[in-house]
Amino acid sequence: MQSLINKRFSLSGLILNALFDLSPKRTLKLSLRLVSFLSKKKTRPEDRVYYNLGFNMTIEVEGRHLSGCIWGEGPVLILVHGWMSCSASWKAYISYFVQNGYQVRAIDAPGHGLNTHQHFDIALYFKAVEHLIKETSNLYAIIGHSIGATAAFFGTLENRHISIRKLILISPYSSLHQLSNEMANFLQLNENFVEEFDEHVYSILGRRLAEMEITKHVSLLGSLEIDIIHADNDPVISQQESINITNVSPDNVALHKVEGTGHAKSHPKVMEQVFDRLPRMPKHYWFPISTINILPYLHYILA
Repeated sequence: MQSLINKRFSLSGLILNALFDLSPKRTLKLSLRLVSFLSKKKTRPEDRVYYNLGFNMTIEVEGRHLSGCIWGEGPVLILVHGWMSCSASWKAYISYFVQNGYQVRAIDAPGHGLNTHQHFDIALYFKAVEHLIKETSNLYAIIGHSIGATAAFFGTLENRHISIRKLILISPYSSLHQLSNEMANFLQLNENFVEEFDEHVYSILGRRLAEMEITKHVSLLGSLEIDIIHADNDPVISQQESINITNVSPDNVALHKVEGTGHAKSHPKVMEQVFDRLPRMPKHYWFPISTINILPYLHYILA
């Protein structure tokens, strides 16, 4: 089966590489659509319950509308998911934070969650996160996972004039350039993809891929508390990437190493690290505490 998949990628790579010479921009869109198709997942019933428990919100970026949700009342936490995930994948965090006096806001990336009708576009996702941070009042902290952690960092960087108490990065990519290379390897594309992707990112974010490295900009957030949580056995993003960030960082950046949790953000050890970083707030009882714990499972059983 794996050999068949590799052959298909090899064939699609040959076709796309040939098309890049004829029409780079259109071929880039086709490549991103292919990535979106391969990563698209149906929303699970238990995830839909969490969407239904929240209030819908919409972010408009580059003429496209991206949907997300708001849960709870209180100081605001923004949660930024990674590739092949969605806002509702934070449900364990949403339950805890709403019960402990926070409002939670999260946007789904293009091609993910509530936005599966769109094709994946990482630059657009970064821009949407930046916009969400800019438009959010009473913002207390931002938490991101995987490529979502990288988006959270650069969204915070672009809004560094805004008062934020804490930035928490779980298993972050330290470089967007590295991600573009991984996407190219995934689709077996040549350097034309990275060059055109670089132009695409610049057109939306105003930065070249070479500039999209956390290590180059982390000192600009010197007054902000940044906590990085990364597992020793992460199979997707090496813990060394987070070590590289802390090696060039001021004293406000702390790396918390965890053992044996892989790339998962909802492992109890990872969640404990996150929860320990944020204080409990006065409870607003936006809905009964027992409801958010029991309703998703009750609804799933009765559906």
